[in-house]
Amino acid sequence: MFLKDRERIEIMARHYIIAALWADSEEGTNPRATKSAMEKAKADCWIFCEKAGPELLREVQRRHADGYGKHPDCGTVHPEFAAMGHDFWLTRNGHGVGFWDRDELERDGLGDKLTAICKEMREANYEFYRGWLYLN
Repeated sequence: MFLKDRERIEIMARHYIIAALWADSEEGTNPRATKSAMEKAKADCWIFCEKAGPELLREVQRRHADGYGKHPDCGTVHPEFAAMGHDFWLTRNGHGVGFWDRDELERDGLGDKLTAICKEMREANYEFYRGWLYLN
């Protein structure tokens, strides 16, 4: 399997959570994610990558050369998976940006293909309670 190395999934899930906290928490708060939220994020990212398949994931990795994941917040280890985690949360939950909004993913409709997977998976079921993010 393409993702034998769980490091990519963990990076993707970490940035999925970061996007959730940034995009959907109440302004002025600084919530944290529960351990179960992180485990759910890893599971959802794994499912997303399984649905995308190895060919699509290799193509996402190739787009790093075009700039995908080159934001400083993505880090230096598998930054394209950091960007993918961020875009997965935003696209999946109907924010006005995400995979389809990335110039680096326009060629061959890659952004649209990744967006279609998000729509298939539907919105994430989440809530913020007493300073914590919960994913169900």
